[in-house]
Amino acid sequence: PVPVEEKKPVLSAEEELALFVKQQRQVKKHAPEKEKYTLEESLLKVAKDIRENPVTLSESAKKEDDSTMNLAKELEALARAAREGNRHNMLSAGKQISLLVNQICELLKNVATYATHPLIKDRLIKSSQALKNFAIQLKILTNVKASSERAMDTDADEQLGCLTRALGASLGEGMQAVDI
Repeated sequence: PVPVEEKKPVLSAEEELALFVKQQRQVKKHAPEKEKYTLEESLLKVAKDIRENPVTLSESAKKEDDSTMNLAKELEALARAAREGNRHNMLSAGKQISLLVNQICELLKNVATYATHPLIKDRLIKSSQALKNFAIQLKILTNVKASSERAMDTDADEQLGCLTRALGASLGEGMQAVDI
């Protein structure tokens, strides 16, 4: 027996669009939702990750351990200040975070100068550049949030939370390259 092809009805452009939208809704319905964190949760999560994943460094680079632990403390201080609405402490923590991240960037660059493997050297330099960028943005957004008239500036909170998670990921990548 010869298989008979089923003829599909020809759909108009509107019907095709409606079918496409229906299929996309089905896909979205079964897709896992992205985790949403509050600003405080994002800050505390990154601080916790830093504390739980310390990098063992040579004696000459122990200063970096202090910088990362101090960074964790300042992220916690920023979370506390944001929760309390303490503008002065938010500004102070944002400035300190930026300074600490810049210190870590310098240390990553120094480690990169001694790296013999070109991929490791490249990872260290790129992580350093990304961290510096995130530090500047975090400082600016913290200033925006602190100067906002609204007690709950959800846009600034979302941006700061996202930026904090990106900073944490970039820091983890840089520290992982140091650990190699």
